[in-house]
Amino acid sequence: MRVKWSKVRLLMSYRAFTRLRALFIVVVVVAAGVVGWFLVCGRRPIRNVILISIDTCRADHLNCYGFTRKTTPNIDAIAGEGILFKNAITPIPLTLPAHSSMLTGTYPLYHKVRDNLNHKLDESNVTVAEILRKQGYTTGAVVSCFVLDRQFGTGQGFDSYNDKFENPIGPQDFERRGDEASRFACNWLEEHRDEPFFLFLHYFDPHTDYDPPEPFATIYADDLYTGEIAYTDHCLAQVIDKLKGLGLYDSILIIIVGDHGEGLGEHGEAEHGYYIYEPMIKVPFIVRPPGCRKPGRVDGIVSLVDVVPTILSYLGIPIPAHVQGKDLSGYCGGRTFSPQRYLYCESLTATKYGCNPLLGLIDEQWKYIETTRPELYELAGDPLEENNLIEKEAKRAWFMQAHLQELTAKLASDIAIDSELRLDDKSRRRLESLGYVGTAVVDASGKFDQTKPDPKDLISYHEDNQRVVYLISHERLDEAKAICERMLADWPDMPDTYLQLGRVTFEKGEFAESITHNAKYLALVSQVDVQHPESPVFNPNKPTFMTHNLLGAAYYQLEQYDKAVEHYTAVLAIKSGQPDMHNNLASAFFKLGKTERAAEHWTEALRLKPGWPEVHNNLAGAYYRLDKIDEAIEHWAEALRLKPDWTEVRDNLNKLTARKERDAEIAQYTEMLQRNPDDPNTHSKLAAAFYRKGDVEKAIEHWTKVVEFKPDAAEVKNNLAWVLATVEDEKLRNPGEAVRLAEGACELTDYNQPEMLDTLGVAYAAAGRFDEAVEIAEKARELAVASGRKELVSDIEKHLELYKVNKPYSD
Repeated sequence: MRVKWSKVRLLMSYRAFTRLRALFIVVVVVAAGVVGWFLVCGRRPIRNVILISIDTCRADHLNCYGFTRKTTPNIDAIAGEGILFKNAITPIPLTLPAHSSMLTGTYPLYHKVRDNLNHKLDESNVTVAEILRKQGYTTGAVVSCFVLDRQFGTGQGFDSYNDKFENPIGPQDFERRGDEASRFACNWLEEHRDEPFFLFLHYFDPHTDYDPPEPFATIYADDLYTGEIAYTDHCLAQVIDKLKGLGLYDSILIIIVGDHGEGLGEHGEAEHGYYIYEPMIKVPFIVRPPGCRKPGRVDGIVSLVDVVPTILSYLGIPIPAHVQGKDLSGYCGGRTFSPQRYLYCESLTATKYGCNPLLGLIDEQWKYIETTRPELYELAGDPLEENNLIEKEAKRAWFMQAHLQELTAKLASDIAIDSELRLDDKSRRRLESLGYVGTAVVDASGKFDQTKPDPKDLISYHEDNQRVVYLISHERLDEAKAICERMLADWPDMPDTYLQLGRVTFEKGEFAESITHNAKYLALVSQVDVQHPESPVFNPNKPTFMTHNLLGAAYYQLEQYDKAVEHYTAVLAIKSGQPDMHNNLASAFFKLGKTERAAEHWTEALRLKPGWPEVHNNLAGAYYRLDKIDEAIEHWAEALRLKPDWTEVRDNLNKLTARKERDAEIAQYTEMLQRNPDDPNTHSKLAAAFYRKGDVEKAIEHWTKVVEFKPDAAEVKNNLAWVLATVEDEKLRNPGEAVRLAEGACELTDYNQPEMLDTLGVAYAAAGRFDEAVEIAEKARELAVASGRKELVSDIEKHLELYKVNKPYSD
C-alpha cells in the first residue's frame, strides 16, 4: 500500500508541478505581450510552416468562398480547420510584386518592386525566410514559373530554392505543372521531416494559358480557368497527404493564399495587372494552425502583407518594426476584428501608355481609386463596382483621397533600394510568353497629371497590346500583324504599335518593312520626348534599345553592315554592359573587314560573359584573319573545351595547329637554306611545306630550284607538273611546262608508274590535248588495277570521264 500511495502522491505532485509550470509560462508570456501557440491553438505546438501560393486565383472560384461548382474540396477541408478571411486583397495584381509583399510583409511602395518587368526584390529587403533561417528553421521553396526565378530576388533566405523545371511547359519553358511542384515539395518534406522547417510552395496553373491536364480538361471543358484551379487543388492534396503520412500534419501551420486574381473579361480586362477592381485583387487567404480552437470566417479586410507577421506571431518570434502588415493569429482564438482598417493597392501598368496610375484605398465598406477620373464604390451594395459614387459621395471621396495620400507617404520607404533589373533577351522573351512584358517601364514616381489619359481610356489598347505580345511569343505572327494594323487605325500615334509591328515583321523576315516601322517608332518617341521630357513612358529606360537592336539586326540581314554598326552602337549607348550587343556589333565590324574592332568587342563580350563558346569561336576567327595564330588557337581550344562535340571548331583547331607546325617547319628549313642555299633536299622539303600550307607560289619556286639542281628528280618533276596543271591562279598555271615536266618524270620511270602517268594525263588535258590525255590515263588505269591500288583507280576513272568530254581536271 505504501508503494501505491507513493505512486499516487508522486503522480499528484507531478500533475501539480505540471499545472504550476504551465501557469507560470502563461503568466510570463502574457506579461511579455506574446501570444503563444498554447493560447491560440490549444495544446498542439507549431513545429513547421508551409506557405502555399496559388497564382492567378480568384477567391470567388473556390467552394469555400461560395463558388457553386465543385472545385476545391481539399482546400475547403483545410479552411474548415482554420480561419478563412473573406475579404483578402493583394497590394498589386502582378506575380513578382505581390510575392515580394507576401514574403516581406511590406507594400510595393516600401520594397520598390512595382512590375514584373525590369524589377527585382533588392537584398536590402528582409524576407520571412531570412528571419526564420536565423531562428534555426530549414527553409525551402518550390516555385512554378519563371517570374519567380531566383534572379528576381525572391530566393533570399532559402536554403534551397527549386526554380529549375524538370518538365517545363509553354513556348519559352516558363512554367511547370502542379504535379511536378507537388512531387518536389513532397521530396523536400521527406528529406527535412526531422527538422523545424519553413516551406514556400507556389503553384502557377491557373495562369494563362488555361490548359489543365485530363481529366480536368474534359470535366471543365466549358471553363478551363476553373479547371486549372480544380487541378491545383488536386495537386495540393498530394502535399497534404504527404504531411499526414510523415506525421507532420498535426504540428504544421498551413497558410494558403493567392497572389492576385483574374479579370476574365470583367471591366474589359481578360487577365490581370491593369485594373485594381475586385476580380483582379481579391484573393483567397486561409490560415490553418494545428488544433485551432475556433475555426471560422472573418469578414474584415486583410492583405497579403499580413502573411509575414502572422507566421512570426504563431511561432513566438518578434515582428520586425519595418513590417507593415498586421498579425492575424488571434482570430483563431476568437478575437473580433479590429475596426476601421485601411488597405492600399496599386497598378502602374497604364503608366506605360502615358496614363496616370491607379492607386486604391480600401476599408470594409468602401473602395476609392485615385486616377485621372477618380472612382468610389460601396462594395457591399455594389460588389461588381458598376456604380461610381465619386460625385454623390464627394465628401467621403475627399476624405479617402486625403487618407490615401497620408498612407502612401507613410508606407513608402526612405531607404535607397535598387529594384531595377536589366533583363537579357532570353529572360525578356520568357516573360513575354506570359503576356507580362509591355514596351516601356512603369512610372513609379506616384505623380499625377490631370492632362494625362485615364487608364480606363486605354484598356482596349492594352488588351490588344497584350494579345500581340502573346501572339508573337507563340509565333502566331500573321494574327499579331493583323491586330497591330487594326490598332494603328484606332490609335495612329501610339508608338508601341509601331514597335510591335517592327518586331512582327522582323520575325516574319520582312526586314525592310521592319526598318520602316521601327524608324517610325523612334520618330514618335523623339517627338514626345521634346514635348514631355519628364514623361516616364519615354524616359532613358524606354525600349529604344529594343528598337535599335531590331534595326541593327534588320540591317545586318540586309547586309548593310555600316547601318547595323550604327544601331548596335546606339543600343550600347542606352544600356551599356550587354554582352549580346557586343557580340552583334563585333559581327558587323567583322563583315565590314574591321577585324581589330571586331576583336575588341568580342573580347569585351567575353569579359562580361565568360565561358561563351560561340564568342570564343568568333574571336578565334578574328585572330586568324589578323594572323595571330597563337591567340586563335587559344580561343578555338577554349571553345572546344566548352563544347567538346563542336566538329567545325575541332577541324579549325586541327588545321590551325597543323599550320603552326608547318610554319615552324618552314622557319626551320628557311634557316637551313640560309646556311646551304643550294641543297636540293631542303628546297624539296620547303616546297612540300609551303604546298601543305596553301602557298602554291612558294612551293613552285622551291620545286623549280630542285629540278634545276637535280634534273633526274622524277618525283619532284611530277609534283611540280601537277601543280602547274591544276593551280587555280591563272598567273601561276603553265600547262605547257606541266606537260614537259610530266613527260620527263614518266621517262625517268620508264612510263610504268601509274601516278606519274595520271599526272601526265592531267597535264595533257590542261593543255587541251584531250585524246592524248585519254590514252595515257587508260594506261595509268591498267597499271593501277594491276598493282591493286583501288583509290588511284577511282581517281583516274574520274579524270577519264572529264577528258572524254574535253574538260580538264582542276585540283
